[in-house]
Amino acid sequence: MKLSWRDCWFTTLLVAVGWAVATHIFGRYLSWSGSARYAGAVGALVGLIFWVDIMAIITLVGVRFNKAIYLWRGKVIQPYEYAAPITELPDGESTAGGAATASAASSAADISSSTAPADGRPEATPGRDQSETPPGAA
Repeated sequence: MKLSWRDCWFTTLLVAVGWAVATHIFGRYLSWSGSARYAGAVGALVGLIFWVDIMAIITLVGVRFNKAIYLWRGKVIQPYEYAAPITELPDGESTAGGAATASAASSAADISSSTAPADGRPEATPGRDQSETPPGAA
């Protein structure tokens, strides 16, 4: 997508401020909670993963907000010249008109109904003698 700084400077500033505020609040929380005393390195790792997750959420919200502003201004999203539309899924089904989703749902229903017997018991495993009692059964 072609995008200029003029189109995204505002949301970039909001995301940067969001990162700074969230980092400050998270740092205050970690210093107040004392998680390093109780959990040690594992607590620090969990804190780091949580911080990365929060930063990713802030960034993705900024991207969505930028798209909303871009479209609100009446601009049209134009892909690059070399971008190709996706017309076929990896399993060979078409993406036109939602047919792939309906087809996938019906094929999943066909698979689930064909593999389970009517009484709900699992089918016999090939290669195993069905006359012997399974381990742990009385």
